[in-house]
Amino acid sequence: METKSNNQKNIVRENFFKDSYVRFYLIASLILNFIIWLFIFAKSSSLINPVILKYNAYFGVILEGEKKNIYALPLLGFFVILLNGSLASSLEKRYLAGSKILLATSLIFNIILLIAVIALMLVNKV
Repeated sequence: METKSNNQKNIVRENFFKDSYVRFYLIASLILNFIIWLFIFAKSSSLINPVILKYNAYFGVILEGEKKNIYALPLLGFFVILLNGSLASSLEKRYLAGSKILLATSLIFNIILLIAVIALMLVNKV
């Protein structure tokens, strides 16, 4: 009985990753997250501690920290990709549209994250 259910789960996962939308969202999210990592790695060498981590146009600098704290942003983006990808994989059989929405959310989150990282580097004058 268990092997039959395990085989069904494997078939569902194989079909899930064969879907072109799923592959597009996952690959685009991972590539975008990789670009964020590269951008931060390239620009962080010229940063000087303390680094501005949160800035508001009305109040100015809200949060300062060390250079290594900037790497939490792409790590958060990668965590969102993993979480939404695993949830989408488990939802795929019951709610295909919901799984695609989760994957699209990962891509949108990483786009917003890239904009935030670019703004952070501009505030830090890099």
